[in-house]
Amino acid sequence: MSFDRSDRDRVLEATDLVALVGEHVRLAPKGREHLGLCPFHDDHRPSMAVVTHKGIPFFKCFSCGAAGNAIDFVMRYHRVEFPEALRLLAERSGITLTPRRSESGADRDARTGLLKANEFASRTFRRFLADGSLGTSSREMIARRGVPAAAQESFALGAAPAGWDHLSKVVSAWLARGRGAEDAAVRIEDFVDAGLLRRSSRGEWIDGFRHRLMFPIRSEMGRVVAFGARQIDPEDQPKYLNSPESAVFKKSATLFGLDLAKQSIIRRRLAVVVEGYLDVIACHAAGFDHVVATLGTALTAEHARLLRNKAEAVVLLFDGDEAGQRAADRAVEVFFGGTLDVRIGVLPGGLDPDDLLKKPEGREVLEATVAGAIDSLEFLLQRFRGTWRDATGLSGRQQALEAFLRRLADLGFARMNPLRRSLVLERLAAWTGVTTGALLGAMPAAVSRQVAAPSSMTAESPPPSVASPFDAAIEVPPSRRVAEHTLVSVLIAFPQHAADAPARPLLDPLANVARTWLLAALAAGREPVYSDLFAEVPAPRHRDLDELLALADRRPSLEGDAPTQLAAALDDLDRLDRLAEIDRERLDSASPSDPLEVARRLERLRHGGGRATAIGRIARPA
Repeated sequence: MSFDRSDRDRVLEATDLVALVGEHVRLAPKGREHLGLCPFHDDHRPSMAVVTHKGIPFFKCFSCGAAGNAIDFVMRYHRVEFPEALRLLAERSGITLTPRRSESGADRDARTGLLKANEFASRTFRRFLADGSLGTSSREMIARRGVPAAAQESFALGAAPAGWDHLSKVVSAWLARGRGAEDAAVRIEDFVDAGLLRRSSRGEWIDGFRHRLMFPIRSEMGRVVAFGARQIDPEDQPKYLNSPESAVFKKSATLFGLDLAKQSIIRRRLAVVVEGYLDVIACHAAGFDHVVATLGTALTAEHARLLRNKAEAVVLLFDGDEAGQRAADRAVEVFFGGTLDVRIGVLPGGLDPDDLLKKPEGREVLEATVAGAIDSLEFLLQRFRGTWRDATGLSGRQQALEAFLRRLADLGFARMNPLRRSLVLERLAAWTGVTTGALLGAMPAAVSRQVAAPSSMTAESPPPSVASPFDAAIEVPPSRRVAEHTLVSVLIAFPQHAADAPARPLLDPLANVARTWLLAALAAGREPVYSDLFAEVPAPRHRDLDELLALADRRPSLEGDAPTQLAAALDDLDRLDRLAEIDRERLDSASPSDPLEVARRLERLRHGGGRATAIGRIARPA
């Protein structure tokens, strides 16, 4: 189905862009604009602005370049085409769109059919749950688990009856009778692709889920994209079934309950992650409405991206048994070294949140567990301390320590804040009796070379002599230093344009090191990490580095887009190069070839009273 331009204009006019983006990304006001972490790249500094005072509201990321209106945001964020984005926003604003033609053939979007099939199935499962006979066993399970009526409603719980074809009969009848234009795109194949129906050995349509309690899995926008199905009869294995992955559902990028929890997460700046559907429902019913769950998988980097856009901190809440401890270990790996404050909460007695909240003191214990969750790195260290105590003999302890050091290296130890690295080494040294220098030496070689930790140097192991760009006492003319810092600040602020800047020598060591650090990170396909840069710059120049990075932070708010600012910075350096060429020709017939000496002489000429404009008019010798 397609829509005319008036539909687009009506939807954009009715959509509050700040509210829309704020449902997905934590925004903070800055002047007349709002800033937040860009969800379209691995953003560590708020680089996306939402602008509403310059005509048509728009968003703009000054780092990756993503930009557009409300429809563009939904298309990018939810990976949908224009018609689906328009529908989502229209539904959000209560606008009825004007249909033009039926979706068929090339005009048909596969996502549309899947979403409508899932939504129809969700409504049907709800009716089955309310049915006097079909929903009996599911209602009994809900009653045994103590799920309140309000939670049943908000999470849209349903029932898949025990028969073979309850859903398939309803679907077949619905498809056979006349439907409205909105539902005309749905086909039986959409129900098959969604895992809701399949062919029996006799070629008949049968249900994909049978005799199970149904949990709709919804996107952030509240659209049903899949189902989780829990066994009612213990003989029906496995305990939980999920819909197959499809064009609208990717297990590793979906969090159960996020559509209901996201506003509370943004408001509290905290997300809590648990392991099961019923755990999430029980937490929300008890007032912990910032809780979400993974879908039977370990926490992934995509999950981390979803949460990083909304929260400053994440508490990973796991069962106290050994399986829960291992799950926490895996989850820490995803967040380690990132920008989120990640904490671990372990529930007492091997209980899960659902069981704990059934106890009289359960709410208080859960609240205390979340509030007392420990830093993820502290969690890893405490786990290692237990392993260290249990290890026997020198060989056993050596192997335990080496394994833990390799683990830290794999998690990104070299990219951690230098101060935090030192504290970790000192803690390990206190527990093990091994010097920090020896610990660092036992790290994988690549990490040992990257980590510049003063605490790791001892009298027995002096620091290696490594040539540094800062070793030589180089006096760079102030005008040249300012121009080079300007250029590098533009590249740091707009790294997507770094390849557009021609390779040219930089005289200031700080500018040179900063540019090399940036280009190396981009060439490796990773986010540049500030702690890596500070490790390469001697402490006396850290204040200058702070000023350079502060200038980069301000660049998105300055006049002109990235290409304009880059062109201006390059023009400034070109002008200085031209003046240096004039200096070589006019000041000394035996002109030096060293560009630094040329720049120094030009600076002396300026300080002697020569003006750049006058110098630029000096005629070249014939």
